[in-house]
Amino acid sequence: MPGRAAAQAEHPWPRPATVDMPSGKDLKRLQSGEVLLESMDTRHGGAARVQAIFMAKPEAIWDKIASCETNFIYIDGLRECEVLELSPTYSRTRQVIKKNWFTPAMDFTFEARRTPYSHIEFRLVSGDLKKMSGSWVLTPMDQGRETLLTHVIELQPSLPAPRWLVRSTLVHDLPDMVACLRWLAHGSLTPKQVPEDRDRCPNPPAKN
Repeated sequence: MPGRAAAQAEHPWPRPATVDMPSGKDLKRLQSGEVLLESMDTRHGGAARVQAIFMAKPEAIWDKIASCETNFIYIDGLRECEVLELSPTYSRTRQVIKKNWFTPAMDFTFEARRTPYSHIEFRLVSGDLKKMSGSWVLTPMDQGRETLLTHVIELQPSLPAPRWLVRSTLVHDLPDMVACLRWLAHGSLTPKQVPEDRDRCPNPPAKN
């Protein structure tokens, strides 16, 4: 497996994440519980940004992002997950994703730079992807009572795939993933939204 120096050469870190705070109609939509998505074309793959407001502090969201236990709940098609290295400022994780019977499994390892409880930048180290990089940013709002979560990802498969397919997968999966994460962090904005967020989980736990 490549070391950090090799990963740096082949898969550079994404630029430090910056967040434009929402306003106007976008802010109202977020405050109503919507998950906003912006899809972006890339030359060979897809990229997207999602934002949502959580009624939770950043600390309540932080551990849910990197935990394999919760990853199995909010990441569609996740078959294997192993945290290979974890510290407050760094992590390395191996995952295997297979979304359906007619697509091959993707086995890959990525690493992340972590600044508790503010932001995470991640990049591909090795595996069945040509490129994967992005960030998670947690921005306190409303005097710390709420958190704006911003997630950005750029993805390029190793095997040839139409850009529209990669883009449509991101557009379909990311809003549900973030809504599910909000439920896991107990951050749904209203009691009515709690079951709505839970029902967007690809693999929700059994109800008691």
